Amino acid sequence: MQARYDDALMGIVQKEGSIHGLLHVFFDFLHRNTDFYVVSDNPQRQMGFAPGVAQNLVLQSFQRFPMKPLDAVPVRAPPAATVQPPPTQQPDTRPIALTDDGKQVPEGNGGRTDKYSWTQSLQELTVTIPVPAGTKSRDLDVRMTSASVHVAIKGHSAPLVHGTFPGKIKVEESLWSLDSSEAVVLSLEKATPKTWWKSVLEGDAEIDTTKVDSTMHISDYDPVTQGAIRKVMYEQRHGGSGSSDAKYPPMNDGPPRL
Repeated sequence: MQARYDDALMGIVQKEGSIHGLLHVFFDFLHRNTDFYVVSDNPQRQMGFAPGVAQNLVLQSFQRFPMKPLDAVPVRAPPAATVQPPPTQQPDTRPIALTDDGKQVPEGNGGRTDKYSWTQSLQELTVTIPVPAGTKSRDLDVRMTSASVHVAIKGHSAPLVHGTFPGKIKVEESLWSLDSSEAVVLSLEKATPKTWWKSVLEGDAEIDTTKVDSTMHISDYDPVTQGAIRKVMYEQRHGGSGSSDAKYPPMNDGPPRL
């Protein structure tokens, strides 16, 4: 396969912490940015696939490569256990811009506290929590419910982050990962999309949600709405009002902003 993609893919594995995380990122990308998950029985379809075709494509791609015996995989000895030093990360000392009423001016539609930084889109939040350098996944105690989160280092009495969300999340669609052994990254899927959160946890510093970038990508819409938008954009690019047999190919030059 193309080795030139190895660094990018390995970076995703390291950030997500597992092959499961890599697959989640890949199929989430297909779901949000392509018509791979669009199903249509219409033989004249211009988008999507007939029922079962997308699943067969995945199976065919998997079967292109032979299974390998365990002894064909090189085994690397794990590093010796060492006592981890206290946190060495430097805090973000940039001044935080505030509005007249004391709320943070959004950075990436999110903000910062003394324990974490965060960004958000209309559908999800990304929370970055610094940890001591060299921290391993097995050292962490991370628990999420639809309404709360707890992040701690095992054996430490005080948690890194603990509290209640101002809204609900989809636990089954939310993940956490260890980024370069220096930060825990929470990827939280909002239960109610197309909403802006003022903070990650109740009682923490709030942002001014009237100042967020509310521009939406086409991928933020459901597949039916995406198809209607692509039709309008196609007609605008090529002139005319279109016809019933006009073709509206998927957008391949990145999700446009609306």
